[in-house]
Amino acid sequence: REKMFMNYREVFNKYDDDKSNSIDMSEVRNVIKDLGFTIPQKTVDELVYEARVRGDIVHRTEDTNLDYDSFVHFMQILNENDGFNAEEIARIQKTFHKFDLDGSGDISSIELSDMLRELGQCSKMEEVRSLLSAVDINGNGVLDMREFIRFMRLFREKQLARVKMVFTKQADPHVDPPTLAAAQVEEAVHAVLSEEAVEIALADGHNIAKDKPLEFEDFVRMTDELREYCVWTSKKFAGYSQMEVEGLRQVFDGFDVKKTGMLRQTEATEMLKTLGIEVRSVEERLLLSDQIARACDAAREAGAQGVVDQHVNFWVFLQLFRSMRRKQDEENERRLMTVSEEAKFNSQEVSQFQEVFDHAFLSFVGGQVTSSDQKFIPRTGIYKLLRSMGLRVEGRDRQALDEEISNLNKDGLDF
Repeated sequence: REKMFMNYREVFNKYDDDKSNSIDMSEVRNVIKDLGFTIPQKTVDELVYEARVRGDIVHRTEDTNLDYDSFVHFMQILNENDGFNAEEIARIQKTFHKFDLDGSGDISSIELSDMLRELGQCSKMEEVRSLLSAVDINGNGVLDMREFIRFMRLFREKQLARVKMVFTKQADPHVDPPTLAAAQVEEAVHAVLSEEAVEIALADGHNIAKDKPLEFEDFVRMTDELREYCVWTSKKFAGYSQMEVEGLRQVFDGFDVKKTGMLRQTEATEMLKTLGIEVRSVEERLLLSDQIARACDAAREAGAQGVVDQHVNFWVFLQLFRSMRRKQDEENERRLMTVSEEAKFNSQEVSQFQEVFDHAFLSFVGGQVTSSDQKFIPRTGIYKLLRSMGLRVEGRDRQALDEEISNLNKDGLDF
């Protein structure tokens, strides 16, 4: 604790440029910037006010400066809440409990994947795993509330990094503060968001204001509004991208022989099989009716048109396919967690192995697939991987490894 306060004193002295024994708002902004936070001025004002209240100076001076004690409180608030204000923390906590479906008090990789889709991010499970491991401090493969808040800060900073890069590139640096000219706003929005997302928003009548120049925080607000609007469309697409939806539409139309826009349950089952999901047992076939009913509800909630109970139109199929892929992902993650525990690897190590596996798959197999459970390295690829790492397996070691691979899978290995 003493060391921590010594560090705070060093930081305070570093940013107290005028040696006034207090830090003003411009110096506070420099602290925040150097800590890697991108926080709107309104939130900074709230955090500074809270620090002044805790430091008991809010009623003694009318300015917004921080003395040393208040600065310590300010740094502690930043560490506690990762730069979010009270309203944002409440919203994050609500999100945490919404996606903690099993009520465990932790967010698993599957639940995190659900949340990212809700935010309009179409991420593969290995990408979700990598994101989770970056903030999984104790390495147990799940996020508690504190780790989740940290994750949301990193997620937000990743969003803002692109906004800042585009704004800095196109804004007029000779104006103070830097400003994006009205004529450049639409081009800048296209550079931040995908063409697909912007076109969807414009097609649905959402206008991009081009009548006045924008400062950085105004530009952030505009892109946030457009992104939030596009998230609603993403729900209708069940989290799939425009390209994926178009591909699935072609497959759907191929099974819709009578061109009614609807599939019978048997046709939907065959289409699922084509996409790598088999409904085999009698129990699974009986469950399919319930899954279709839930898919109908999800499609309606997402604003899809033409939904009829127990009928599978294209939008219902998207929701059905998503729910069944989730079930498949859940089983794969459960298997991976079991294997990780048996091998005594934490989440960060699993993430590192994923990178090695993916690199080997692309280098030695050269395949392109949509999900990690379809990636498979043949026996020859495994030996190439070992040689690339400087490991030569010969003689009895080679025989033992061959036997181990055969016990796991005679042809090769998935992740």
